Amino acid sequence: MAETVFNKKRYHLRTDDLLSDLINPALNNIYDVEIKFDTNGNELRNNIQSNITNPRGESLGDRLALFCSEASLPGSNIQTSKVDGLRQGITQNYAVYRRYPPLNLVFFVHQDYFTQEVFTSWLEFINPLQSAYSEKSFKKLRYPNSYKCSIDITSFNRNILRDFDKLRPSNFFTVPTMTDNIVYSIKNAFPISMNSSPLTYGDAEILRTTVSFVYEHYIVSKTK
Repeated sequence: MAETVFNKKRYHLRTDDLLSDLINPALNNIYDVEIKFDTNGNELRNNIQSNITNPRGESLGDRLALFCSEASLPGSNIQTSKVDGLRQGITQNYAVYRRYPPLNLVFFVHQDYFTQEVFTSWLEFINPLQSAYSEKSFKKLRYPNSYKCSIDITSFNRNILRDFDKLRPSNFFTVPTMTDNIVYSIKNAFPISMNSSPLTYGDAEILRTTVSFVYEHYIVSKTK
């Protein structure tokens, strides 16, 4: 009986080899979330900026990126249907729709409640309250293209070159190697809910709010 040959190096890896140039694990704590409020014009961005108590010079997306404490790379699933074969006696499945589950982003709440004001204004922009008289009012939904925008979620990979390797003379005048980054470009997204932030007596913790987004599709790309 022929002896099976195994690659012993594959089954005998040291811990240091897991952080080598051959096997680079992706890390989940280096990322960036950019909400592009001006995807379909400046109406959404201008409306939100007009409702912020203390507007600043930087863009809304750049400042919100600093407070995004948790994010996730979006997924998808295929909805199927089936046909029963009466003569063959088997059931065949085929794809019908591709579904995208909601995207949840968690944001730290700033002392001036910047994040709360942004998403509250966004939801109010989608479904504004129209006051016709002092005692009567009605709600009217805006056209979808006016409140949808793109969101880019980028997962960065840390340069795994160890500190003592960086100090070697051969690395002094070499250009650092740029690792691959994966970018999920989420198209036509808008918030559908903003979870309540609990307040309680006891040890102080940073206030957070979770915002759920729905979207149409996403595009995956890799950059340097």
